[in-house]
Amino acid sequence: MKKHNKVGRVLFFIGTFFTAFGLAFRFLSDTPEPFFTFSIPLIIAGIILLVASNFFKVSKDNSGEWREKYGALLVAVSCLSSAIVTWGNNWILTGILVLGVLVCGTMGIYEVKDARTKRN
Repeated sequence: MKKHNKVGRVLFFIGTFFTAFGLAFRFLSDTPEPFFTFSIPLIIAGIILLVASNFFKVSKDNSGEWREKYGALLVAVSCLSSAIVTWGNNWILTGILVLGVLVCGTMGIYEVKDARTKRN
């Protein structure tokens, strides 16, 4: 985790949390039906966040600069597209994805603003 910046660490821990809960909902025998159907999308969202956290590494050169600037916005757009697809089917997942759009979108906007002020 020393190689990742703050956004990468946050995405990693949230992805681990989502994946762990998805696996728990899937494989526990006394899981209620709404949680059981919610498990696969939760596992998929957790894996996507774990993979996305690898794009947020501290780089010594300028090749990863665009990822640090626009990576959180990319995650927000993917959460938005997933929220649109699942709209009306599973309200818990839709709520989590909309929350992801708000959090990642806000982080992305502030990262772009910060990069522009550092450039000038």
